[in-house]
Amino acid sequence: MEKLRLLADIDDKLVRELKKRLIDEKLKYKEWLTAQIKEYLKKKGKGKSE
Repeated sequence: MEKLRLLADIDDKLVRELKKRLIDEKLKYKEWLTAQIKEYLKKKGKGKSE
C-alpha cells in the first residue's frame, strides 16, 4: 500500500483509476504502468511536433 500512497500524493485520479482497474478488470500493475507510459510518450511526442 506504500506505493499507492506515494502515487496518491502525485495524482489522486490515477490512483482511483488504478485501484478500480486492478479490482474490476484484474489488470496487472505492470500492464497498467506500461499503458500509462506509452500514453504519456504519445502525448509528449504530439506536443513536440506542434
